[in-house]
Amino acid sequence: MLSMTSLAAQNQFGTLLDTAQRQPVAVTRHGRPVAVAISYEDYQATTQTIPFHVATPKRRKSLLSPSAFCTASNSVNLDPANV
Repeated sequence: MLSMTSLAAQNQFGTLLDTAQRQPVAVTRHGRPVAVAISYEDYQATTQTIPFHVATPKRRKSLLSPSAFCTASNSVNLDPANV
């Protein structure tokens, strides 16, 4: 898996998105992995294969929140600290 710092991800967001279409990209902050960027297709496949009861309580809450659903006309807050 490729890796990039959060600063590089911020400054080269287009590159991050392009690369994530081909393979997962780990994003690190202070040398520790904090997120993984994956294609939307991979995300859908992952969420369809992980049973709801396996998710952590915090993750279950975010899965059920109205902001977890999006349409073409709105965006989703991807920051789990704000969910």
